Amino acid sequence: MKIILLVILAALLFAGCSSSDKDSGLVFSNSMESNLAWMDHPQSNIVWSDNAHSGHYVCKLDASSPYSVTYNMKVSDISKKPLKSVHISAWVNMSTVTGDRYIGISILESSQQAMDWIAQKALEVIGKPGEWHKVELNVDLLGKRNRPTNIYRIFAVNEKQDVVLLDDLTIEFEEE
Repeated sequence: MKIILLVILAALLFAGCSSSDKDSGLVFSNSMESNLAWMDHPQSNIVWSDNAHSGHYVCKLDASSPYSVTYNMKVSDISKKPLKSVHISAWVNMSTVTGDRYIGISILESSQQAMDWIAQKALEVIGKPGEWHKVELNVDLLGKRNRPTNIYRIFAVNEKQDVVLLDDLTIEFEEE
């Protein structure tokens, strides 16, 4: 009986010590509540909503506030190992299904000069207005996109008058 308990205890201890990418620091999530909790002066377009995908806050995008919260990090601060790819996902709720709303990644050189812009139009996955839909973007980061001095800026954009709500932005990097 003691041997069985020791085996179970060892298995639980081993399982508790194993790690996944979600624990490795390669996954960054923003449910919009964190902007209020961690910032002295959060963006004005982080607003309370009874219609949030999770929690109570969303990022409201329209012509007066066209840009969402922005993930902004130097490649060498993300990982000391070379990065292979990034998977970006966000939950989006559009009031209409017109216009070019998107999530994207801007890759900047250390001089802040834009090197690349890759985006996913929300309209390509939105079924009905007024409902939450997951928008995803997968980007290959090999080659010049992966220089340690580059900067990744990840955000959503809506330059139209019609309101877009953004929630639960998740960024997952994969190492080579």
